Amino acid sequence: MPPTQTLPSFLLAVCVGAVVHVMAIFFHKIQKGEDQRAALVATYEHSGLAITMTSLTTAAGLGSFAGAQVAPIDDLGKFAAFGILIALFYTMALLPAIISFLTIKQKHSDGATRRDDRLDRFFDWVTDVSVNRPVPILVTATLVMVGSAVLVSQPQFSHDPLKWLPEGSTTRTATAIVDAKMRGTPPSRWS
Repeated sequence: MPPTQTLPSFLLAVCVGAVVHVMAIFFHKIQKGEDQRAALVATYEHSGLAITMTSLTTAAGLGSFAGAQVAPIDDLGKFAAFGILIALFYTMALLPAIISFLTIKQKHSDGATRRDDRLDRFFDWVTDVSVNRPVPILVTATLVMVGSAVLVSQPQFSHDPLKWLPEGSTTRTATAIVDAKMRGTPPSRWS
């Protein structure tokens, strides 16, 4: 599949995130009772710089593919970077303009909506642990890193496609003969 065929899906996944982020904060502020203009200003004060920087760095990273010797990669770099910049313009200029023309009212809850208290308690616990208990987090992270370093230093190859073939197959027999004379043909012998 040429890389440019993945471009629409990629741009959709990357660019919609900024809009969803803006809309989530905006509606949260509306639900708190702020007027529409103040909610929009506060939303962009909160997230405008972050959205701009992530879009620019993503566009720069993808733009680094431009000039590649392989034409589809070159096209991907050019069009993806351009698409990210267009989405940034839409998010920072067009979205606030559209929102300012709409009349968005605060949704009044009649108390009928039920919240999942277990999920709320779980997230409260995660927040509490991550904010108020740094020592267990650091100890756990250190143990994971040490364990990973030990395991990475002891690689064992477990992939041997020759075992997939029947005992008397021509390919398995020929590989065994070549290996006996030259050593190192099958992956199981590389360790």
